[in-house]
Amino acid sequence: VAPLEAKIEANGRVLLPAAVRERLGVKPGDSLLIDVGEHGVRLYTRRHALRALQELAQRSNASGPDAIDDFLAWRREDKSARQSRLDRVAGKARAKR
Repeated sequence: VAPLEAKIEANGRVLLPAAVRERLGVKPGDSLLIDVGEHGVRLYTRRHALRALQELAQRSNASGPDAIDDFLAWRREDKSARQSRLDRVAGKARAKR
């Protein structure tokens, strides 16, 4: 699938192409979660995030009674990774100024 293009307006807004909105199942007024990664930006809905957590919980339940500890460790790692990526992006933005 070829990448789709979206332009950033003067006020920082980005218009998502209709194909993206349809694939995500979003409509005007809905919120998206934004994850800044090493290779770009990922947009996803709360429904998709919840589904990923449910799948993680199912895998953890299958692994035994340490599911809560596993989940909490995963959340700490995930938060740390997100913060590291945000720090890197902010540092690059400051360096460009």
